[in-house]
Amino acid sequence: MTPERRLELYHEHGVKCRRSYIAALADDYGVARVIAFAIADALGPEEDFDGLVTELQDLEGQGI
Repeated sequence: MTPERRLELYHEHGVKCRRSYIAALADDYGVARVIAFAIADALGPEEDFDGLVTELQDLEGQGI
């Protein structure tokens, strides 16, 4: 996926950039932002709309 397309997807999710997207996901799934950003950094931007979401869903409700 091109960086331009990825930016379009962030906009489609109602945010202006990757950082805002990750913060919003963390809040949506009740995961500490520091954890969400660490996972996002480990996975890379290619996984922002798949692997990252799955990882945060798995952590949801665990108080992390």
